[in-house]
Amino acid sequence: SEFPDVPSSPFAIGATPIVSFLLDYYYAFRLDPDRRTRALEAENLARSYVYRYMVMWPSDNIRKDRINSAFLWEPNSGRDWTGAACSNEVIWDLDTLAQTAVTTGDPLLLWALNGSLSRWHRLYQNIYHPNLDQYQQNDFVEGYGLAPDNTYGYPGGRSSYGFGGQFLLLDPVKNTQVRILAGLRAALAFNSSGSKITLAGYRCTAPGQFAFKLQGTVKPVNITVTCPYSSIARESVTIMHGIIGRTAKTTTSRYALWTLIVHNVHPGDTVIVGRPNLALSHPKPSAPPLLVSQSAVISQAYTPFIVHQFAANNKLQSSWRKTTSFAGLQGGLHWIWGVPFVIPVNLSAADTRVLLNRPAGGQSAAFVLYAPGTANNAPKLLLANGDTARPLWPVPALAWRAWPPAYSAVLLMQAYQIPKGDTLAGLQPEGSSILALTTLPVSQQKALGQLQKNIARGGAEWIAMRRSMQQISTLHTLAAALPPHAVAIIPPISAASPVYRMLLQGGLFDRMDALTMQQVLQQSAFNAVRYPVAIYIGGEGYPATPHAPQDIAAALHRYLQQGGTIVLMAHMPFPLYYAKGSTSVSAPVLPLIGLPIANALEESPPAGTRMALASKQKVLTNIPANFSYPPGDPRLRSINPADIPPGSAYFPIYHTGILRGRQYGDAAGLLEMPPNAKGKRGAILYISAKLVNDPVHGSAILMSVLHWIYNRAQPMKTGEKQ
Repeated sequence: SEFPDVPSSPFAIGATPIVSFLLDYYYAFRLDPDRRTRALEAENLARSYVYRYMVMWPSDNIRKDRINSAFLWEPNSGRDWTGAACSNEVIWDLDTLAQTAVTTGDPLLLWALNGSLSRWHRLYQNIYHPNLDQYQQNDFVEGYGLAPDNTYGYPGGRSSYGFGGQFLLLDPVKNTQVRILAGLRAALAFNSSGSKITLAGYRCTAPGQFAFKLQGTVKPVNITVTCPYSSIARESVTIMHGIIGRTAKTTTSRYALWTLIVHNVHPGDTVIVGRPNLALSHPKPSAPPLLVSQSAVISQAYTPFIVHQFAANNKLQSSWRKTTSFAGLQGGLHWIWGVPFVIPVNLSAADTRVLLNRPAGGQSAAFVLYAPGTANNAPKLLLANGDTARPLWPVPALAWRAWPPAYSAVLLMQAYQIPKGDTLAGLQPEGSSILALTTLPVSQQKALGQLQKNIARGGAEWIAMRRSMQQISTLHTLAAALPPHAVAIIPPISAASPVYRMLLQGGLFDRMDALTMQQVLQQSAFNAVRYPVAIYIGGEGYPATPHAPQDIAAALHRYLQQGGTIVLMAHMPFPLYYAKGSTSVSAPVLPLIGLPIANALEESPPAGTRMALASKQKVLTNIPANFSYPPGDPRLRSINPADIPPGSAYFPIYHTGILRGRQYGDAAGLLEMPPNAKGKRGAILYISAKLVNDPVHGSAILMSVLHWIYNRAQPMKTGEKQ
C-alpha cells in the first residue's frame, strides 16, 4: 500500500527509497565477481522504477487553453490529484530521476529532467513577493489544475497550500554559480543567477574518476561538483588550462562525501577529478538530448495552420534576476487557445515594421503573438492593397504570463480577418514586440467559431488582469494619502493571502505596522489611539502564548473597548482558530471577543447557492450585488445574526443561501460593540475566506474594504464621535 497515510493512493515518490537502494547496490557490487550479475540487474531495475513512477505529461495535454502541461507531474492517484500537477513530494523524485539519468545515460531520462526543471516555476502558489529570493519552500502548490473538473480549478487554478524545497543534488551551493552532476555515463550542468555555463568533453572511466571542460562563462567562477554514490570529497582535483595544470583549491565537508566545491575555474578550463584514464575514454553526454533548439518544428505538427517566419531585431530579456523579464518562457511550438505558435528559441521578436518575404494569400485569419508595450496597443497587420486588417475580436487574449507573480511580463494574442481575395503583406508592431505569426487558410474558416470561444476566455483573463493593474494604481494613490502607522497588522502574515499581495503591490504595506504577538499583548504598543484600525490577513492560526487564546482575546477585547476597529480578511476559513506553537491546538479567539462564527458549510453547497448583497447595505461601496457561490475550497464560516451579543449593532453585507431556500448565514458583516463610557464603539468587519479568495469578485470586494479601512484610519476631528 506504499505510504500508510493514503493507502489507496500510490505516490509518485514510491520510486525514491527503492531506487536509492538499487543504485547503492549497483555501485557497491558492480565489480564484485560474485554479485556483478545482480548489480547489473539492480541498475536496470532502478531505471525501470524511475519510468514506472515518472507520472509526467510528456506534452501539452489540451490545446484549446493557454497552459502547457508538458513536463509537469501528476503525483498520486485519487480525486484530489487527478488532472493536476504537484510540487510537494514530487520534488524528491527529480533528485531520484537525476541520479538515475547520469548513472545510466538514458537519453529520455535526461530529457525529462531538463524539461521538468524548466517548468517547475509554474508550481509556485499565487503569492506575491517583491523578488524570487523571498519565495520560500512552503510557497509551492500541492495542486495546479491542468484539466477540466480537477479540484483546484481549470485552467491553471492553484492550491493555496503545498511545499517544495531544494533540489539537493542539483542546486549550486554557497557562493557557486553552477552545479555539475557527474555520473558514470552522463553529466549535466545546473546554473543559477542567470549564468549560462555548459559542459563539453565529459569523460568518466570509473565512479568518481572523471573530467570535463567548462564553457560559456566569461570570468572565473566557483563550481559545485557532485558524483552520486562516490566519495569524491577525498579525491584530488586538477585544473588544466591548455597544457598547463595546477592543483585546484577545493572545499569539502565530512557531511557531503559525494560533493566538493572547486574554486576559481576559468572559461575553457578542464577540471579533472581523481585519476581517470582519459586516453582510453570517449566523450559521454553532457547536455540533455531532444532540445527544441536542435531541430526545427515540422509543419505536420500544426497542420492545417500555417506558421510564418519573419526577421526579428530584438531579443527579449529572460534573466530570473529581473522581475520585468520573460524568464521561464520557452521557445518552440506552443498551442494557445487552439492556435499554434512557434516562438524563436532565442526569444527574438520584431519591434520594427516587418514585411513578409512571402506574402500570405489564401488565408482567412491571422493570429499574432506579441508582448505589449507601455500603451498596450495591438500590432497592425498590413494588407497588400495598402489597408490594415480588422481585428476579429475587440479584446486581445492573455496568451502567457510570467510566473511567479513577482514577474510582470505577459504575451497577448490578437486575431485579424483577412478579406477574401486579399493578401497579408507585413506587420506594424505599434510599440509591441511581435514573437510569432500564424494564419488559417480559407478552407478552414469554419474552425474560427470554436477558436472564438477559446479566445474569448483569454480575453476575459486579460480584462481581469488589466483591472488588477488599474486597481494597483488606485491603491498607490490611496497609500500616498493613508496616515502612516495608523493601521496595525495582527500576526501572522501569510504570503498566500490575496490581501497581502494587494498591500505589497499597492504600496500600502509599507504604510502599516506589522506587529509581533508580544506587541499585540502590550497595551502601550497596541491601542485604539495609536492604531484606529487593525487587520488580520493570516490563515487560521496565530502565534501561541502561555494562556492562548485568553491572552490574545483579552488584548483584542481591550482594543475594541477603546473604540478600535478589527478587520478580518483571512484567506483560510476560520480566522484566529489555531494557537500555533510547537504544535497547533484548536483555540478559537473570535467567540471570546463577541463575533459569532459558525461552520456553515464543509462540502460543496447545493446548486443555486448564491452570495446576495444585503438590502440597504451601506458599509461597503462599489461591490457586486449577487453572484454564484465562488469555486474552490467549499468551506464557509459565516456570521449567525441570531447570536449577536445584546447591545451590539449588526450590519449584514452578504447573505449566503438559496433563493427562497436554505440560508447559511452571512459571509460578510459589520459588528459594532456596545458603546463604552465615552460613547465610542469598537467594531469588527468580517469578510469570509470565500469572498477573499473569489477569483471573479474577490478583488473588487477587497478594494472596497481597503477604501473603507482608509476612511476609518483617518484622524478624527475634534469633537467627532467614532
